[in-house]
Order: sequence, then structure tokens, then C-alpha cells
Amino acid sequence: MPPTPRQTLNLAPPTDTSTRPSVIDAGPVTALLDTMTTDLALLKRLSPNSDACAALADVRIRLEQAIRQGGSGALWLSVGEYAAHEGVTTSAITYRIRKGLVASEKVGGRYLVKASERRAA
Repeated sequence: MPPTPRQTLNLAPPTDTSTRPSVIDAGPVTALLDTMTTDLALLKRLSPNSDACAALADVRIRLEQAIRQGGSGALWLSVGEYAAHEGVTTSAITYRIRKGLVASEKVGGRYLVKASERRAA
């Protein structure tokens, strides 16, 4: 069985999330969006009905949506990072999470806490 294009080009999303940046500088990303917009305008002039034009337009729209969703201010911290932020131990934060005093999400076996979350009294 021949490999799929995703396997051949290694385009599968990474499974290890520990190397993904949690915060990125928006400057290069918005510059890429501007470049894509310019390239798309040129491609539409040269070949308005091409599949490449439609694909680039779709990717550009998805990138713009991702930037807008990412700008919602939801920064997630690990339990250790949040504990350092609050000045308490990681076990204290884990206890608060389990008791429902701190809102969190469990991702890949680890708890993540919103950076804007405040300690309950």
C-alpha cells in the first residue's frame, strides 16, 4: 500500500505538545497573512479560476480566523507555571482543581489553567 501524501511529506500534526509554543509573536504571522493576501490578488489576476487560487483563498481565510480566535486572550498555563504565578505549591493547585475551586482543562493527561483565572477565597 503506497503512503498517503500526508505521510510522504510528514504533514501530520505533531503529537508531542510540549514543544509547541503557548505564546507567539503576532507580527510575523500577520505579515504572512499580508503576503498571502498580496499573492492571492496576483494569482486571481493571472488565473482566477484555478484550484491553486481557491486553495490559497481557503488557507488565507482559515489563518485569519485562527489569528482572531487566538487573540481572544485565552492563555493557558501548566499547573507548575500557575503555582509559581500564585506563589503556592503545585499540589495546592491540583487540590483546588479537583475541588472545583480553579477552572481548568485536562489535555493529554495534564491540567491546564487559564492565566486569567483567580484563586477562589
